[in-house]
Amino acid sequence: MIIGVPKETHPGERRVALVPGVLPALLKAGLEVLIEPGAGLEAGYPDDSYRDKKGKVAANRADLFRMADVILQVRGFGTNTEAGRADLELLKRDQILIGFQDPLVSTDAMKKLAGRGVTVFALELLPRITRAQVMDALSSMATVAGIAHGNSRSLVERAADVCLKERRKLILVPRETPLSLIHLRNLSAVAEAGAVVLPAAPGFYHKPTEIRQLVDFVVQRIVDQLGLEIEITKRWA
Repeated sequence: MIIGVPKETHPGERRVALVPGVLPALLKAGLEVLIEPGAGLEAGYPDDSYRDKKGKVAANRADLFRMADVILQVRGFGTNTEAGRADLELLKRDQILIGFQDPLVSTDAMKKLAGRGVTVFALELLPRITRAQVMDALSSMATVAGIAHGNSRSLVERAADVCLKERRKLILVPRETPLSLIHLRNLSAVAEAGAVVLPAAPGFYHKPTEIRQLVDFVVQRIVDQLGLEIEITKRWA
């Protein structure tokens, strides 16, 4: 199976759906990884960083969509209906599309994807099976507040509530700063309830020289909390 990672086209979107550090685990599972040229550049990951991890770089975007069985995007068509319109013709029947889709709002986009015969997995609606319950794809302070007060207004908040009441591991990676007193109290509440609060705060003792090394530092901490044996960045010694 080939996993394809195209360059994000939404205006101002600098993220990439897959970082080089996770490629070894995917390759070990028998998967191939194909990257669009420049897909990770704005996130600090040049093409060579993927090649170094045995990933492959496609000739162009159309070639990537033609070859890939699974397409990974940060913003799928549902959250990128204008710039992402050109990708509709590139999608093929039975292809799998994974990313943020905003499916409850972008219903027309979902109908168009269904018309192409594409299978869509929206991260906002991630199924709450045991293995998926540690994942929080939308860890804003609003989400933290909902979790802290047991609101369960969304699937993410409901999943977090289940994790806490069943004593399962829950990792929250809040991105906002600075923090108000209300934010701090909410973070304290979720920590007291059993969640792991892991702010996206990189370390500098490993003397990073590139932006991607700062990102990898945070990702490594998350992977360690999950108990996965994946070496993304150099350990402090």
